[in-house]
Amino acid sequence: MLNIDRRILAHFDFITIILLIPLIFTSGWLIYEIHPMLGQKQMVYVSVGIGVFVTLFLLPIRRMLWMIPIMYWTGILLLLAVEFVGHSRLGAKRWIEIPFVHFTLQPSELIKPAFVLMLAYLISRNPPPRGGYGLKDFAKLSFYILLPFFLIAKEPDLGTATVLALLGFGVLFIVGVRWKIWVGLGIAFIVSLPLIYTQLHDYQK
Repeated sequence: MLNIDRRILAHFDFITIILLIPLIFTSGWLIYEIHPMLGQKQMVYVSVGIGVFVTLFLLPIRRMLWMIPIMYWTGILLLLAVEFVGHSRLGAKRWIEIPFVHFTLQPSELIKPAFVLMLAYLISRNPPPRGGYGLKDFAKLSFYILLPFFLIAKEPDLGTATVLALLGFGVLFIVGVRWKIWVGLGIAFIVSLPLIYTQLHDYQK
């Protein structure tokens, strides 16, 4: 029998859930009006999302920290799979088609929670010293940020990739990194801006 910590329920944001319910039903109805098949897919996605939410809410996450690296690297493998078996739409290859059910999976969305959990997992195992992370630790953490960044940017999906990069390095900024590293990165970024600009697609420019 599950033993739910009552402190979680005491701090649970029921108001947000109540506000989301009419939004879900209204969006589902509008999508169904456009195309019944899309409406059915929308309801399936919502149902799966609710099921995942309830499952994760009830799981004792702190006792299952060993799963976090598995989630992260599974997400990376799915991003790599997009390159080989991905489904293209409007000039972008971002989706994997699930056989027999005619549904598509977007790994760049699945990697987001795994990415955040992985950063928290790594930081909890190696907290920053008093002066902040040095170059070696910063480089190690940056690897876990930049790996999904480049895989997603290659799809191309620069928007999602940039959000992940800003989120990841924003977490490191708050946790603590030596200021000399940030200054060096800032100078390197400014110097490389012309080169970065030439590599962008027209719509990204």
